[in-house]
Amino acid sequence: MVASFDRIVSELRGPPTAAGYVFTGDVAVDAAVDFRTLCRLGQALTEIPGVGAVDLRAFAGGSAALDLTLTRPVALVEELRRTLRAPIALIEAREGRLSIEVDSLGRSAPGTGA
Repeated sequence: MVASFDRIVSELRGPPTAAGYVFTGDVAVDAAVDFRTLCRLGQALTEIPGVGAVDLRAFAGGSAALDLTLTRPVALVEELRRTLRAPIALIEAREGRLSIEVDSLGRSAPGTGA
């Protein structure tokens, strides 16, 4: 219920313009992902320079909670878009917190039969 409320508030505010927001220190990441994409997201995060640790706190119902420790300032959204190469919707970006939706990876295009 809280997630639904947060999403409605986010939609009313309009799309965030903080794609270039630079994070420092500890960051809590909430990600709407399927399991396969979560695995790829975790790998992509470890490949970003300045990300010292990635810990999965919880995953249920297509929602993941991760804790990051950054060793230097990092523009996480830009870096994730570069390393993950999947569509990422930015829901919220503020000090110590990032909320995103990541489209499933490896989905077949309509009509491919895969």
